[in-house]
Amino acid sequence: MANRFKIGDELQSLVVELKNNFGRNNWQEIIQTANILLSKAILFIEDQKNYKNENNYCTKLPRSIVYYVGFAKMAKGTALEQLGEFDQAIDEIQFYMHLEHVVSEIIELDSDRNEEEIQYFNTIALPNYYVVQLKRGNFNIINEYLAFLEQEEEERLPGISMILEAANKYSYDVDRIIEDFKADFDEIEFYDDPVNMGYTINCKYQLAVYYINRKDIQVGLDYALQSLQLAVKIGNDKGSSSCLFLFENNRDYATDIQLATFKSIIKGVQAYEKEVGNSISIADSFIWIS
Repeated sequence: MANRFKIGDELQSLVVELKNNFGRNNWQEIIQTANILLSKAILFIEDQKNYKNENNYCTKLPRSIVYYVGFAKMAKGTALEQLGEFDQAIDEIQFYMHLEHVVSEIIELDSDRNEEEIQYFNTIALPNYYVVQLKRGNFNIINEYLAFLEQEEEERLPGISMILEAANKYSYDVDRIIEDFKADFDEIEFYDDPVNMGYTINCKYQLAVYYINRKDIQVGLDYALQSLQLAVKIGNDKGSSSCLFLFENNRDYATDIQLATFKSIIKGVQAYEKEVGNSISIADSFIWIS
């Protein structure tokens, strides 16, 4: 029986692992971990059915079991979306949009927490659906999505990030949107949450690409440097590489201050990698820095 009660720690540990991988863009690893989380949650549900008389068993978990099922499907759906597997991503979204069928598999314990989690995932499913549609190039839902972001402040950072990414992919004008959410951009700086850090890095990178594509290159390079600093800070290799090469490809347009900032970041990366013994460094590719 003792081993059964360890499941709460295992589920919570997998959630933390997924959140950390979000900040590092480890999409394939997220899919694998999400599958493990889901399988353990399902085993818990099956085990719970066999112990219906233990009325306090369900409450041994830090969160309702519905949360872990929903989080696993949400994480997997997000990873599939990032990998361009939009049909599969929508399947995952539709699953956690309707978690009532999960509750039907569970005895009627912990019903209050179950209902809270159902409502939570139902709330986030719709904006995630909007994101997938934008990534497909469907901008017909943009006004609905913006109205949602106006009401849901905590969703603005990932939402704006995804809108910018779609705009860059499909050459869609979002000047008005950037102006409307300018205050949010100014507040996007440092977060302790690795998930929000990942969104911040992508948001600033997409702003950099957007402005460079529109020939406002120095503004774009400012955003590229901000994104690079954050990516280096948390060890986001993919984010760092994207920003490094974006800046390098446009450095002829950089101001002296921007060049100095870039050099400082690169030297910091080189010093760190030398300290930890990395023999190959992306930063070493920039041989013009001395």
